[in-house]
Amino acid sequence: MSSQEYQPKYQRQVQLFLVFFLMFQPLLDLNIFFLNSKLVFFGLTIPSLVRMGVVGGLCLFEIVGFLRRPKINRDLSKKWLLLALIYVIYFVIHHLVSSKYYTPFVSQFPYSVKSDTIYFFKSLIPIVLIFLFIKYRISNYFKEIIYGWILLIAGSIVLTNLLGISLSSYTNEPIVGNIFTWFTGIYNEWSFLQVASKGFFRYANEISAILAILTPFITYYAFIERKVLPIVLLFLTQLSMMMIGTKVALYSFIVMFAATLILIVFYDILLGRQKIKLYQVLLLIVVPITYVAIFPHSPSVARSTSMSTVVKAADEKEMEEQPDENLKIEDESNLKRIQKPIVPVTDDNQIDAIYDNIEKKYPEKRISHYFLLKAYPYNVDPVFWVGILNQKNEKTMNNRFVEQQILKRVKAVNDNPLESFFGMGYSRMNHLYPLEQDFVAHFYTIGIIGILLFFGQYFLVFGIGLAILFKGKIFKLQAYEAITLMSLVYLVAVAINSGNVIDSLFTPIIAAALISKMIFDYKKIIMRKGEKQK
Repeated sequence: MSSQEYQPKYQRQVQLFLVFFLMFQPLLDLNIFFLNSKLVFFGLTIPSLVRMGVVGGLCLFEIVGFLRRPKINRDLSKKWLLLALIYVIYFVIHHLVSSKYYTPFVSQFPYSVKSDTIYFFKSLIPIVLIFLFIKYRISNYFKEIIYGWILLIAGSIVLTNLLGISLSSYTNEPIVGNIFTWFTGIYNEWSFLQVASKGFFRYANEISAILAILTPFITYYAFIERKVLPIVLLFLTQLSMMMIGTKVALYSFIVMFAATLILIVFYDILLGRQKIKLYQVLLLIVVPITYVAIFPHSPSVARSTSMSTVVKAADEKEMEEQPDENLKIEDESNLKRIQKPIVPVTDDNQIDAIYDNIEKKYPEKRISHYFLLKAYPYNVDPVFWVGILNQKNEKTMNNRFVEQQILKRVKAVNDNPLESFFGMGYSRMNHLYPLEQDFVAHFYTIGIIGILLFFGQYFLVFGIGLAILFKGKIFKLQAYEAITLMSLVYLVAVAINSGNVIDSLFTPIIAAALISKMIFDYKKIIMRKGEKQK
């Protein structure tokens, strides 16, 4: 740093504050904060208030620091003002598009400017944090932060499972047995729903995704550092991801573990930067063996077996045309046979016949009551539900399929081309149903332009990867740099296929730390010579 370059005050203090703020993020995602409506203030939960308060306070600190600089050091680039203007213009257009909707839907699925405004500010937090993390060089404490995250997340999941006090990943009720009961026939008495455990965290999918992107880092540290702590944390990560019981967690561990080993072998061993050691060989043997030994007894495998059995039984039942007397529509108050549905039918004289068809087929298809009666009631759009009920059982029992079909239908009925670019609104989609595929959900919520503005940092990951490739620097990466890139690409893939991954603030804040590190390292990678790295 040159003597003329301005050195902001409290650089070290803010850096440490951000490190601890990052490290203790898992504590802000405990389920207890989301159970009581009395813990919601101004439409925000306590974790959201804390995160928004911290980021808002840091922004205010930066503004005050900027104004207190000598005039010669005040350099406010016009690009920041332009960027702020773009966000304002987007919000105005989004509001106009979302508020002027298909008239009958406005009361049925209302739009709230307050709710969407809060959503936008929350979506900006990870973007702001990326700049703060880069400025204050949080990457200097990257390893310590990774250790802290894994200890709090994986460690607490394993401990609460062993004690039998963990919440179920699917029911939010206490589990009925710990990992040892998996081997003693617990699935003969209980469903995987009561066995899969997520500690005291909120969303199993979100925790699965976070542990998936942390697995490569702890694998790298365990293989490279030759210390007890990272090896213990690696096994905690493995156990916790098998305990969670989601497919993302179960399969991500072994996929990311194997991919990390490939990167270590290529960048550190084949390129002559490291020599293989005995303890690395032992880890390479022991970790897969323990995984293979536990795998057949895991809740996720039990879930796959259970779902296959249910689908097969439903198909057989439909072929026999024997209605299940135990499955009845529960909320008959929502089933008024109105003569003019909100979405018109071609022939009004056929309405009663359509209702009869829906009520006859509904029990056989095992569609969630919530979809048919609350999210998008069948008396609102009976023709749509007839089409859904004509689908195969494998599809109608898939919640994500039904969720997306509902959103597609609402968008089609509204018939506004601008909705593809600016969305229908976060509040309106939540009145329908929050789709369990994050990027697809954001397409309906904020549109293509909104995704680029609020989630563009994830596309930046691919941009950096392509830049490294085309600049011919792919062989000059360090293993941990390649691992960072791989983890973020994997996170995007998981978010495309799963829900509750980047929709809340927990995962995006962790991703912001990884992205900031990757950006921070990018210049070093591009400037790097061809010599071997130590």
